Amino acid sequence: SLDVEITGRVEPDSKVTVNNIPAKVTHDIFKTEETKIALKPGKNTVTVMAVDAAGNGATVTKEILVYKRMTIQLTIDNKEPIIDDEKQPPLEAAPFISGGRTMVPVRFIAEAYGAQVDYDSTTKGITITLDETVIAMQVGVNTAYVNGKAYTIDAPPVIVNGRTFVPIRFISEMFNATVTYDVATRTVTIVRDFLPK
Repeated sequence: SLDVEITGRVEPDSKVTVNNIPAKVTHDIFKTEETKIALKPGKNTVTVMAVDAAGNGATVTKEILVYKRMTIQLTIDNKEPIIDDEKQPPLEAAPFISGGRTMVPVRFIAEAYGAQVDYDSTTKGITITLDETVIAMQVGVNTAYVNGKAYTIDAPPVIVNGRTFVPIRFISEMFNATVTYDVATRTVTIVRDFLPK
């Protein structure tokens, strides 16, 4: 969790509580300096109650969002992904480069992002769903659809040794992650800030 100080202005000599914890009031400024408020990743609610010297009260409630950062590292021809500096179980197949793009097993996307992956063996269609984003792709087809909008992709999904591979950059960027590639180490780094449920 993240400990934060909540501060604000009130009428002089008011009594203030933040999430039912008394705050220190100096002149017209209140602070939660003695007892910081613990915020957890995700949605947090902070309620400030103030009562002035005349007994008039006011309550303000605010929602504070705390994002979590996930860092994924994948190295070409290496089956071991690293997530948040920790080695993960080996992938069923190592990432490789196709059409100048890094390809990874589609199952890894599901496991790393917590996305839902559906595969239709008849059409060779792949659907990847994460929160409000739905990516539809097809093996060997250079057009992908994100929430119904068409995008041209440099490297379409491919099947190698019975495994379906997808372009990691395209999918990651559609999930609002940033992707960098280090040519010297052949490592892809994906950084994603997200709101835990």
